Amino acid sequence: MRRHLPWIVLIACIVLLCSAALLLSATAAHGSVANIYQDGQLLYSIDLSAVETPYTIDITDDTGTNTVSVETGRICITDADCPDQICVHQGWIDQPGQPIVCLPHHLIIEIVGDTSSDSIDGLSQ
Repeated sequence: MRRHLPWIVLIACIVLLCSAALLLSATAAHGSVANIYQDGQLLYSIDLSAVETPYTIDITDDTGTNTVSVETGRICITDADCPDQICVHQGWIDQPGQPIVCLPHHLIIEIVGDTSSDSIDGLSQ
């Protein structure tokens, strides 16, 4: 039995970590809302958990154009005519608190979590 104890502990830790990862990933997508701002004004508020089919949004103003792609649980900028392309290289975001910023076009996309009063945050468990 003593020879098998380290293996049992290792397997138990792996199962525990996998369970925690699955739980966190399942709750992160639930109730996540992506807010898209340009020049400080809210343009779109998208419930990412309610997206059934992927779609794109073209956002154009005097400074240029950004193409925003929306899928279930995640969002990204797939095309922009800004010179640095940092917003495009940011890739997909899917967690509350993650931003995508395009400074040349004054565009900010951020994900906020479920703000209903009956939800439990990670600190109040």
